Amino acid sequence: MKNFKAHILVVDDDDGIRNLVKQYLNQKDYLVTTSRNANEALKKINVIKFDLIVLDIMMPGKTGLEFTQENKGKIDTPILLLTAKGEPSERIEGLEVGADDYLPKPFEPKELILRINNILNKTKLKVSKRIDQSVGIIGAGFRGVNTLAERIAEVSVETGLRVSALCDTRPDRLDECRIHLTKLFADQGVDVDIDIYTEFEDLVRDRNVDLVMVTTPQCAHKGPAISSIESGKKTYCDKPIAHTLDDALAIFEAEKQSGNEMILGFTRRYEAPWRKAYEFVQAGEIGDLHMMQIRDIIPFHTYFHRWHRRRAWSGDAINDKSSHHMDVFNWFANDRAERVTGMGGRRVFVEKQDAPKRCLVCDLECPWRVKPTRGRMKSQEEFSLTGDSWMNAEEEYNRVDNCVYLPGADILDHASFQIQYGNGILASLWVSFFGPKADDQETFELIGTKGRIILTRHTGMLDIVTDYGESRETIDCKRDDFGSSHFGADLELVRELRTFCDGAKPLVSSRNGLEAARLIEAGLRSVYAGGERVLMSDVEDIG
Repeated sequence: MKNFKAHILVVDDDDGIRNLVKQYLNQKDYLVTTSRNANEALKKINVIKFDLIVLDIMMPGKTGLEFTQENKGKIDTPILLLTAKGEPSERIEGLEVGADDYLPKPFEPKELILRINNILNKTKLKVSKRIDQSVGIIGAGFRGVNTLAERIAEVSVETGLRVSALCDTRPDRLDECRIHLTKLFADQGVDVDIDIYTEFEDLVRDRNVDLVMVTTPQCAHKGPAISSIESGKKTYCDKPIAHTLDDALAIFEAEKQSGNEMILGFTRRYEAPWRKAYEFVQAGEIGDLHMMQIRDIIPFHTYFHRWHRRRAWSGDAINDKSSHHMDVFNWFANDRAERVTGMGGRRVFVEKQDAPKRCLVCDLECPWRVKPTRGRMKSQEEFSLTGDSWMNAEEEYNRVDNCVYLPGADILDHASFQIQYGNGILASLWVSFFGPKADDQETFELIGTKGRIILTRHTGMLDIVTDYGESRETIDCKRDDFGSSHFGADLELVRELRTFCDGAKPLVSSRNGLEAARLIEAGLRSVYAGGERVLMSDVEDIG
């Protein structure tokens, strides 16, 4: 299936015309939602971000002209008016109230498509003249540099974001990253002068830094995040908010006291399929939501190769990975959890006393082995590296090829959780850190009174059943940037960071991070208590 170019809302009281327009636009690979009248359309607009509204003028109740006049200043979605009236005065009236174009009935389908394409081309994201914003990154690791900083460089002309400072405890890593990023920005025609620091306080004090990004391991989030928040600078913290609930509470309290709101990096909220599924749920397409389930089979034994392997550093791999899942549940439930049960353990990556220290010095055939080659390492996944800093490190904390059986790992390699929300919604999570790569390795299923949605993350597909099983549709949500990191979400996150710098409220807040941390804490308490139920009222919180 080809990618959809846009999501279009067609509003017309004539069932025949509405359905014909939908059918034709679907054939042209547009995603189409329909409404019978202006009031029904407005309800959907309030929960779904449409790219274009095709709106009939002559409708019972509120006319298309009245709708346009009342709402054009409240929404930024372009409007194409359709009407049987083709007089110049009518067209002028439509344009005067804020319509972007006007098409008289009857019309040729080809002309409709041409007008739609013309409007969409005109309303594509335009680069505004605005002051560049300097970014300081604390934690020059894979997430901070090889993912986010690379994406910042990729769209630097569009966003005006520039990396101006890096901080890490490893000077050799800083030198590598400065060279690497300078070249990436230069490839975009952007000159950067990157300062390097080994103490995060020095970066926060840098007057040239407008946005501080905390991308250290979770155990090192608290200090930099609080320092940046209290300094008054714009602050981003990568997920999860911290490795312990105590640290998460401290970060949230610092934000609350300062009034300087922070943004969190839960990438599922920026991925197109999850956003689209949320819009459909909010629009009532599957009725009242009652049950949710996420199944994530993660072929990332790298969690046992890297610093994630110790709870003191990561808070558990469950904390690092499934904070995403807990945030998704909270997002869709739109309520707070009341109770959690969890079970899990470690069955595959069990320590062996005779395990080699690292893959680099091991000659054994092993499905979990990491093989470095010229600054790259290969396993089930291939992770780009900018140089030799990781492979030359001696400390377990800084290495990326610790043997998965090396003693010291104390994290889970599988777990399941059951969550009940205050509004009665039930959520179930099934996660493992072993298993094969597959198109369906992460799925999200939602069940409502009128239908269900199955989201398959690695294909970008939504399978939607509505109308009590009478209607079924498969929607391809992939965009052109689907092959980018986190299926294009990191590019959207970078764009969000620019609007955040400009004063917009963050899409994901520290409160969202804290709520996910509380669920992780409750779930792990339950696991280590043999599956006993944990009440969320017993898990520490800040009002």
